[in-house]
Amino acid sequence: MSEHRAKLAVLGAILLALAPRAARATQKFGPIQLSGNLQTANIVRTPDQNTYEYIMNRNIAHIQLDYDWLQSGKFYNKYDIPFIDSSRLLIKWRGVYDSIYDTTPGFIQKEDIHGRAYPGPNGSFVNVFDFAKLKGGPGFARSALTVSGLSRRDRDGLKFDNQLREAYADIKLRNIPLSVRAGRQQIVWGETDNFRMLDRANSLDLTWHFQQEIPPPAYGWDEIRRPFWMLKFLYDVGDVWKL
Repeated sequence: MSEHRAKLAVLGAILLALAPRAARATQKFGPIQLSGNLQTANIVRTPDQNTYEYIMNRNIAHIQLDYDWLQSGKFYNKYDIPFIDSSRLLIKWRGVYDSIYDTTPGFIQKEDIHGRAYPGPNGSFVNVFDFAKLKGGPGFARSALTVSGLSRRDRDGLKFDNQLREAYADIKLRNIPLSVRAGRQQIVWGETDNFRMLDRANSLDLTWHFQQEIPPPAYGWDEIRRPFWMLKFLYDVGDVWKL
């Protein structure tokens, strides 16, 4: 096997080993269902073929509560609620820990994708590392370009993410074909996976992942949409045409 093919084989093995994995569990107790999953996503960067370090080791936990608290017009299967046929409560939480802010990768890639495209002295062009040194002045420290150059407080703020992703109630009215969803939610328009055309109700949080990183099952649009507190109404018009 040639050296080039051997390198490709090693790279393929690393990518398979680092592919996001998920472990799921669901428990149901009458009208209450508790579910969740654990997932990890890892990215390495290498300045050469002999050196690599993690630049992302993101460990993600989701916990979701579903509660069918009102069915057939009765709350807790006991109390009659007028005007409401059924209702469901959903709460979804996401927690994240990224360990690179503790392990602090040490090497620096002195060139980014732009190469020597930054203005230097005497009309020359330099890489991003030399450009940062020029802007930083004589006292510029190498650590300013590394994760370890951040303060402990800044790293603690970056390595943890604790979000209430969704918290809403679905309400189906009894005498009219109208349903309401009220609370913190994502309103999804369209079924396209790779681009957004009509799906504009929720903005995107690209500090979480770039759009190019999200093909399912690894992430998906649900992970990078910003949930908002909203009301959504659905009116069932019935069959408008029959063949």
